[in-house]
Amino acid sequence: YAPFPNVSTFEFLYWQHTGTHNKSDIQMNSLACAMQEPDFSTADLAGFNAARALKRLDDYVEEEAGSPFSANNGWIQGEVHVHVPKEGVRYASEEDAPVFTLKGVWHRRFREVIRCALQQDCVKDWHMIPHRLFVCLPP
Repeated sequence: YAPFPNVSTFEFLYWQHTGTHNKSDIQMNSLACAMQEPDFSTADLAGFNAARALKRLDDYVEEEAGSPFSANNGWIQGEVHVHVPKEGVRYASEEDAPVFTLKGVWHRRFREVIRCALQQDCVKDWHMIPHRLFVCLPP
């Protein structure tokens, strides 16, 4: 594993340079930090499957308060109606085009997004008081 200090470092960098080359140094550092967190356990990843984990996240809808996907956080399930063009056909207006309906779309109203954002702990670090900038140009 030379010139690396151990096999883990070698394996980590080897993984970075295999497959797609979309793994930046910043991403690798971020992953290394996550793996060094006290509550991180490699045993939890036994049998890990990314597709299965992402499907579980996609299917997750929590009704309890405090969940990022909670109905209490303003999430609404609805429909989106899209006017779709048809090849070779002209319509007098967009309203005359056929409508395709997407069902089961989760969304939030804009004020709910703002409300949830302002309830985060990091808000204490935000600067929200407007100010005026005065410039004194030399004569």
